[in-house]
Amino acid sequence: MICIDVTELLNVDYISGIQRVVKEVTVRWIERKEELLLLKYDTQKNWFWIVDSIKFYQYYTGRLKKKKLLSAKKMKISEFGRQHIFFDMDSVWMNPLKRSYLLPALKEQGVKLAAHIYDVIPVTEAVYCHAFTTVCFMEYLGAQLKYADLIITNAHATVDALKQITEGTDAENIHTAVVKLGSDMQQYKSGQKVRDKIKKIPEKGAYILMVGTLEPRKNHKFILNAFDQKLFADEISLVFAGRIGWNIESFVTSVKEHCQFGRQLFLIEDATDEEISFLYKHTLAVAFPSYNEGFGLPVIEAIHNGAIVLAADIPVLHEAGGEFCRYFSLEHVDEFIDYVQTYRKYPKTYSEDKEKLNNYKSYTWDGCAAKMLRILKNGGDR
Repeated sequence: MICIDVTELLNVDYISGIQRVVKEVTVRWIERKEELLLLKYDTQKNWFWIVDSIKFYQYYTGRLKKKKLLSAKKMKISEFGRQHIFFDMDSVWMNPLKRSYLLPALKEQGVKLAAHIYDVIPVTEAVYCHAFTTVCFMEYLGAQLKYADLIITNAHATVDALKQITEGTDAENIHTAVVKLGSDMQQYKSGQKVRDKIKKIPEKGAYILMVGTLEPRKNHKFILNAFDQKLFADEISLVFAGRIGWNIESFVTSVKEHCQFGRQLFLIEDATDEEISFLYKHTLAVAFPSYNEGFGLPVIEAIHNGAIVLAADIPVLHEAGGEFCRYFSLEHVDEFIDYVQTYRKYPKTYSEDKEKLNNYKSYTWDGCAAKMLRILKNGGDR
């Protein structure tokens, strides 16, 4: 039986990044009628409440409106045993139940331990993370490297980063497996659920889209700088779609006070999957200038939806987008500007790049969930 701590997922009201992975994978495992134990930690009582899997499925597929998912059953740490696989898939480093306490206890009871490590950026590039997040993540990663039987990542670049961190330690031979994430987010259909303010954006003309949480690592400033230099003057709009993250307040203020805000500059903090899909389908191109990523989920979502992607020239994004992206240096904003202007000036070049996307073979969430399940059950990448 696979046990998943979904405490952090249940504590938030948005679905992006890690939350999307937990939702998409878990929903599919429930559909397959896999033996699952979904858990929510109770800080006061130091035990887990068991989440009703059916209600979880209904809520995260839109069939249940209220997030009242807990059953009346509880699970103490001492009750886990050899029949269980404890799989940390959520952002549990923010959980009050620290893994340096939990994992050795589970290990002693014969539980198989596995973790989904999305990236190690809080360790390798802490400047892009909140100090509290870095401290929590380092505790979490240290515990996983010491006790986990298996670590799943989404990119070989993350495996390489783990090897660099663990070189010369007892954890350097830890078993890892790579599973790509799915790109098939819910599709836009017949304009349903897409608000008028979003439908009107394509009517204003060509626009560049950035999807993802607004935070320093995502490098939204790079794209806004490109527009301030030349692209606003070319009558191209810029759309930021994502919730507001940490240490980004001054930038958000500058966006909202920008002379083009509401005319050629848009910030959508609460876009639904349908609205994101709509924006993908109508954009001139998607910009992805991140300094680093664990995978780059919007890259493959955009390609899946037929959108050209202009991505930062970093290894992990080459791994995600391959030949289906155009890459630019983060050292030279003119490279990004040139790509956008070329697409406007030379429709044939733009059409050729769009046609290349027809050869893209989407990796689905069904495939992701199935492969992850095989690895967890078999202990290897099979």
